Amino acid sequence: MNISSHCKINHSEEKDVPRILVVGRNSKVWSLIKETEIIKNNIYRIVSVSSREVYELSCNLLFDRFDYVVILSYSMDEKENRKLLHNARFFSPRLIYISTCSVKAYDMGYHYKYPKVKRLAENYARNSNIFDRVVVIRLGILKGTIIERNMRGRYKVTSPEELASAICFPSCRGSYFEINNLYKDSEREFSNKKERIFFSVYRRIILFHPFMMFVMRPLDLLLRKLSWNWYGYNCVVNYG
Repeated sequence: MNISSHCKINHSEEKDVPRILVVGRNSKVWSLIKETEIIKNNIYRIVSVSSREVYELSCNLLFDRFDYVVILSYSMDEKENRKLLHNARFFSPRLIYISTCSVKAYDMGYHYKYPKVKRLAENYARNSNIFDRVVVIRLGILKGTIIERNMRGRYKVTSPEELASAICFPSCRGSYFEINNLYKDSEREFSNKKERIFFSVYRRIILFHPFMMFVMRPLDLLLRKLSWNWYGYNCVVNYG
């Protein structure tokens, strides 16, 4: 694996520079944050690898110790997420796990797959005691993405710069487990009156009871095609 060529290293301070392993080299999140100034111009040493390399322990960095391991990747298979976390401990005793604000929907009883696998991975990272320190960073929708540009109504947003800063300058509060809600509330007008009325009806139905997520699923597929991205757990998290 190669150390990111865009990271400038001050060798005179090398002993004080944390070494960070980013798991998720091919993820959309990494493609956004690796271009931020804080990643390109900071003194930290960052190595990025794919999740498969850690999952299979096939990379040549095995047992090379890092100050932090940052997990951006996830699987819809809960067992694969647990194995990824389990293997990550071979690289560092300290974990930064990138999660999502949508876990709130799972906590409310809405068991959409994505919030569910993220919440269960959070729980495993915390309760398995395989790390000395665990920092969970919960994100909103990443600013500048197609989904964020098409969002209407209320939503939670995270800038790539904020995430890059949280990774390069991890919290040192000393507690074993910490949650960092790294997002801000945002709001945008609906595109037209028709969308606003449609949303008003949808909101009342979906928030009536968690079971309604199953009833509304066929409609969610239509809303996705229309790029009305406030459906599903986005509605639950921001209006529930």
